[in-house]
Amino acid sequence: MRIRSLMIAMALLAGLAVGAQTGFAKTTLTFGIPWEEDVFDSVFPRLVDAYNERNPEVEIRLESGWNVEKQVAAAAGGTGADVMANFDENTIANPEYQSAVFQSIDARMERHNIPREVFLPGSLVVHGGQTYGIKLFIDPNWPLFYNKTLMAEHGFDPERPPELVSEFDTMFSKLTVQDGDGAITRIAMTPWTGGHRGFMYVWGQAFGAKQWIGDERSGHFDFLTPEWNEMACWHQEYVTRYSGATPGGAGTGFPLQTQRFVNGQQVMGHSVTGHFGQVDQGSPYEWGLSGALTTPQGAASPMWFGGFRFGVSKFTSDADAAFDFLKFLVYDPEASVIIAEHSLFPAYNNAAGLEVILRDARWLPVVQAIGLSEGTPYVPPIDAWVPTVAAMRNGLNGGVACRAALETMNQVLNAAAEEAGYGR
Repeated sequence: MRIRSLMIAMALLAGLAVGAQTGFAKTTLTFGIPWEEDVFDSVFPRLVDAYNERNPEVEIRLESGWNVEKQVAAAAGGTGADVMANFDENTIANPEYQSAVFQSIDARMERHNIPREVFLPGSLVVHGGQTYGIKLFIDPNWPLFYNKTLMAEHGFDPERPPELVSEFDTMFSKLTVQDGDGAITRIAMTPWTGGHRGFMYVWGQAFGAKQWIGDERSGHFDFLTPEWNEMACWHQEYVTRYSGATPGGAGTGFPLQTQRFVNGQQVMGHSVTGHFGQVDQGSPYEWGLSGALTTPQGAASPMWFGGFRFGVSKFTSDADAAFDFLKFLVYDPEASVIIAEHSLFPAYNNAAGLEVILRDARWLPVVQAIGLSEGTPYVPPIDAWVPTVAAMRNGLNGGVACRAALETMNQVLNAAAEEAGYGR
């Protein structure tokens, strides 16, 4: 009898073992990002690893290449990565993008007691009254990186970076170095870095210029003010005199600028927070951080908030598990610390990661500047905005008179706003 009981017990244990192997398989989800996995100093692999370690019953697999085109094509076939970057701006060109690719997360936010008001302004993707995404981190665009070592070598107080455009103008020639043949080997700053958003959002606010007069329902563009003219001509002078002679190339992108920082070819510049670690650790210089430059009539902190939002695919195989991973990304203390360790800012108030950032006291002026910022200037969602601003800047760079370039942009964008139903 005892032998028979032992055999039954062993059989039950064997059955449980088989069940453990076959009945409790991991839930596998795909996390689709549009960039390579090492973007932002490989923050995404770290986030995935942390979640997988905490949740052994789930396996999140990171996949790059999930841009808008791939998302839309996959959705047309009834598939998609389970959690993906949400390109909210694509709603402008394709109003059905949100509901075609993502699912509403309002009910799950309520069920998980995630308060909407805790997130920083502009962090939620809301379309047609439904929430389709949440920002993972904000990108405060842009703090001023400055080389303390080179400032001291040129006789400037390394603890007092310029705050005003006029102060920078005075410093420019003293910090810009030429060799015996007159070629620039080190430039103080490249104000044209940052493209159209840097031009319109940062420098526009810095000079006190307002681009949209009205509200989100109606209004008009006004680029014919003295503030816009002053900013455009200031920008044009720097581009005309120095962009062609910039060491390492004169492109508007941040990678070239970052390389100049590391090589000691550029002393200061507005840059992306996530690049500071590369600059600080990759160069032999001591670096500092400050808020964006401004003018007496400009915004106290002419910074705008970028960042990337994520949402749950409409075609996920497990919506509850996918939302749990999304919740970890956007509203979890551990994730916020990981984000902060990569010089990125969590997108919700009182995040644990903020304490991590402030362990390095150099970030305090940036945090203070974020608090003073009025946020991203409103622009109505019209397709013409980006190409028209780009055409205006190309005109300025090619020598078109400031007033003429601004008049053309003013005319084109107001016509586009009127056609789209925003003009008045």
